[in-house]
Amino acid sequence: MQNTPVVSALLNYKTLNRRRFHVPAHAGLPLGNHFQALSQQLGFSSALLDVDLTELDGLDVLSIPEGCIAESQALTAERYGVAHTFYSINGTSGGLHACLLASFQPDDAVLTPRNAHRSIIAGLVLAGLNPVWCEPIWYADWGLWGDVSPATVEQAFKQNPNIKGVIITHPTYEGLATDLETIAKLCKTHNKRLIVDEAHGALFAWHKAFPQSACELPEAISADAIVQSPHKTGGSLTQSAWVHLPKGSAISPQRLQQALNHLQTTSPSYLLLASLDLASAWLASVDFQQALQRQLLRVQRLERQLQAVPSVRLLRKTHLPVLACGRPALDETRFYLRHATLSGETVAEILETERGLSYESCNPYGALYLTSFQHGEADFQAFADGFTWVDEQSVIEEIQHEKAFEPVKQASFMMPEVALSPRNAFFHEDVETVTLAEAQGRISAETIVRCPPGIPVLLPGERIQPSHLSLLGQTGTQAIQVIVG
Repeated sequence: MQNTPVVSALLNYKTLNRRRFHVPAHAGLPLGNHFQALSQQLGFSSALLDVDLTELDGLDVLSIPEGCIAESQALTAERYGVAHTFYSINGTSGGLHACLLASFQPDDAVLTPRNAHRSIIAGLVLAGLNPVWCEPIWYADWGLWGDVSPATVEQAFKQNPNIKGVIITHPTYEGLATDLETIAKLCKTHNKRLIVDEAHGALFAWHKAFPQSACELPEAISADAIVQSPHKTGGSLTQSAWVHLPKGSAISPQRLQQALNHLQTTSPSYLLLASLDLASAWLASVDFQQALQRQLLRVQRLERQLQAVPSVRLLRKTHLPVLACGRPALDETRFYLRHATLSGETVAEILETERGLSYESCNPYGALYLTSFQHGEADFQAFADGFTWVDEQSVIEEIQHEKAFEPVKQASFMMPEVALSPRNAFFHEDVETVTLAEAQGRISAETIVRCPPGIPVLLPGERIQPSHLSLLGQTGTQAIQVIVG
């Protein structure tokens, strides 16, 4: 198994049959008595615990990889066509934090979309960066924030020549892609670094049916760092991710390794590392291509079935412009749907409780479902049957009403009134907790977010507006930490 070096090292370690006078304390065995039964019900078998190891002789060291981890990372880099790949066992969030620390200096200005994931906000605080907020495109027909246009980026460069870099979310949680190629050219022209949060795009480089991956950009206009969550779409274990430095990146691999070492545990889970090793080999295999082809065919059939349901409107690539590179602007393995008369939360709850269809996320306007290469014919058919069943419960007169699927008014809080940088607000010593009724006009000292999708409703340093308060009420927030004064 030379194409899975970490797995091979783990299996080899098992053959040594050593008495384990080292961490972890479970020593490869389930906990005793009643807890043993609970452990086994959860799947914490002796076979699993036997390979729950950390940095031991023969298993390499994640912070200074020279053995099986280094070999596995190099294989993943080769498969993605990049110069270097680093494994993150703190998810894409940890990888993004490391990229920001490795790319910029404290107080640098960084162009950031207001629909960035909360992990970006944490990275701004950790690195002491000043965000220059930019407004993404609002898709009123779907009630969604989408990509950032190249025109918005170019205008920001003109208005803020001190910007040192750009953070792009590609794709958004719902699968909306960005015109990366045009933005990458702008960044190279203006000498700005480009960090791509491609958490949900780990499969993009493996098939032309997907939007373009940042890993596929030509070296002359390459991104500087790309972070992906293969656990979201590629089959690795939750909390595992990889960070790519493309050929042409301006970031030193030694600098990135140092940043990762500051953020990651010194006792990394080899279950997570082995899952990254396996997922990397799986994505490069013929078996995966066959599984993906089956998935794409089932996706197409499901699309046709849902488009025949009168009460449902499905977001597809035909609703979006084609990217400059000629690839689609939507990951169509994701199904974001609006119902004519029911809110997204209501549809999601009904289908989960009545039809057993769990959803990824929902909002007042639509619900999001993610399909996988692991879903079989029965899964796809159950999905189609579920929405047909919901349609049968609907009132046709309401569906045909002129207000069905009406466009959604843009949220007014998206471009914030910034009073302090996220870092200064986070570290402000004089903070108090107030009720929502008392919060209007005050400066937030915390990040409030609904996850998924992880886009903050309120950020540290923002002045709290009336539009914030209505959304905060929907998240169940009753009190907010604000800066005194």
